Amino acid sequence: MYHVLRRPFMIIAAFALLIPTSTGHATDGESERETLRGVKALSVIVYDLDYEFEEYGLTQDKIQKDLEAKLRTAGIEVLSKEERMKVSGTPRLDLMIGALRAFTAKDTEFYFISTVIKLRQDVYLERMPKSRVSGIATWSNTRFGINFANNIRSEVDGAIDKFITAYLSVNPK
Repeated sequence: MYHVLRRPFMIIAAFALLIPTSTGHATDGESERETLRGVKALSVIVYDLDYEFEEYGLTQDKIQKDLEAKLRTAGIEVLSKEERMKVSGTPRLDLMIGALRAFTAKDTEFYFISTVIKLRQDVYLERMPKSRVSGIATWSNTRFGINFANNIRSEVDGAIDKFITAYLSVNPK
């Protein structure tokens, strides 16, 4: 019964997320990309995935390992949480993935998919240079769409590639 009541709410929430809002947040603009300049290493957090992802071979651990491998291949050092705490700015890359089964057509399942990837780091306020604010998102990319169930992984890879492209644009190798 819980899932029956949850579905209409989740569909409404998914559509609400598609509507642009006026809240402030980091994006992938030129000034946001500049906040990536000089970041030599970061830690990675992949947030909990819905159990339905496992049906398609996606687990939190697998996505975490794949993300870390892609970053290393791009020349970005990946740190443990403990190591990150010792690095200036304590940078971390957060990845959140949401999927909601939308409908089935001709034996193919379609999902509403959202991926949010953010670089968070400590910042200092210009008017109070001694006041450090921890974990502020200085760069982000959000992707929404409807896709085949077996393409969920490509949506995740697209989000990761967007970060790597942004990072390399200001930290060329």
